[in-house]
Amino acid sequence: MVTQSETRSRWLYLVVGIIGLTYFVLWQSEAPHFSNDSGGYIDVAMDLADGRLDTLHFRSVGYPLFLLLLGQAPEPTLLLFIVQMLLHVTAVCVVTAVLSRNAVSIWLTSVFALLAMSPPIVSATTSVLSGALAEFCLILGLACAQTGLSTKRTFLWAVLAGSLLAFGALVRPSFQMAYLPIILTVLLLWWMGWTSREQAVMVMLSVFVFLFGTVQIVSAYNGNNFHQRTFSPLLGVNLSHKTYRVVERLPDSQSNVREILIKHRDDNLINAKDHQAQNYIWDAMPELEAALGLPAVEVSEFLIPLNLDLIKRAPLNYLQEVGYSIVLYSFPHLSQLNTFGSRILQLIYTIVHFLVFGLFLITTAGTLGLLAIIASRNALRQVLQHAISPELIYWYAVSLLVVLYNFGITVLLAVGSPRQRVSTDLLVLLTLLLSLHIWRKISPALIVIKP
Repeated sequence: MVTQSETRSRWLYLVVGIIGLTYFVLWQSEAPHFSNDSGGYIDVAMDLADGRLDTLHFRSVGYPLFLLLLGQAPEPTLLLFIVQMLLHVTAVCVVTAVLSRNAVSIWLTSVFALLAMSPPIVSATTSVLSGALAEFCLILGLACAQTGLSTKRTFLWAVLAGSLLAFGALVRPSFQMAYLPIILTVLLLWWMGWTSREQAVMVMLSVFVFLFGTVQIVSAYNGNNFHQRTFSPLLGVNLSHKTYRVVERLPDSQSNVREILIKHRDDNLINAKDHQAQNYIWDAMPELEAALGLPAVEVSEFLIPLNLDLIKRAPLNYLQEVGYSIVLYSFPHLSQLNTFGSRILQLIYTIVHFLVFGLFLITTAGTLGLLAIIASRNALRQVLQHAISPELIYWYAVSLLVVLYNFGITVLLAVGSPRQRVSTDLLVLLTLLLSLHIWRKISPALIVIKP
């Protein structure tokens, strides 16, 4: 017998599908869209065409493998947009199903589905970039891990979770330690008595082994073949985004490098389109390669100790750049495509985005504060077991921890572009709506607390 909740879910799936189809009609002439990073992925895909890497690239191999499997290199076609749209729609439907089967209000569930299918979020599917694929791997990996905690076929689901998350790390290297939020969440559920020790250990072990093992295998391959034992060679370049204001403080022993960096930094401040120098290192790279006699990826490795030294010499400047990254990371991901060239739509999207982001911060802080108060009265387990399903606690905890993890990695080690938030946008929305749901459920449940 089909329940009312299942009927509503099916209607929402239909609405999500229709919205996705509408975007396809509107954007098919613009897709696939190339950005500055798209060429790097195409280059890796072409290098992989013979089954092996001949050169170490800045871009990881996950997304280029995806392009090769779809036959989208060297010339991506409309098929890429279609597949990436399907990946995003699938991720949205998975989260919608979680909300529906756990008796979350149909209004909150509908709000999630509509926001998740809003143009600023969906437009990432038009680009030759890894955001949509990383989102899919993350959402499906987390869903498989949760299923493994609540079914007798734990081993199968744990392996699927580990595989999806490991491939997600190949797509988006910043996910290489995504096992941390999952392990913390599983430990919470085990402490609550909502999963057995065997299930918890199997899921945690699988996720850790697949992610950590993938990082070590790729690093060892790069070390053996390219003499750089690294999972991603971007760290030196990324740290340069944080030190561009203080390159004058490099020691005289690096005077040749210092002069090159200063020249290109100043040139970006004067001549770059946005008159900012965060990305100046890419313009400096050819001259650095010539001066040091090293390929670009080895120049990046060379820059790591120099940037760490600059951060040590000017820690407050580093914190200033982190603050800038926090602000930039929090901005909406807007473009000519998803605003349809309308300043009015741009304003509306911006207002809605900051409203959602502000509510996310407020409701998350309020929910965690309420739970802390309940915990101080030794009633946390009692109240949660009375009011909230284990599945929702899993999704609330893991979503919040993954969002914070991605946020921390991005603002501390990268420039903090809104594009780097795309793969976790669904989890931001999910955390917000589950915060509201938990508040609504816990309030009447507080009567079970014994004085």
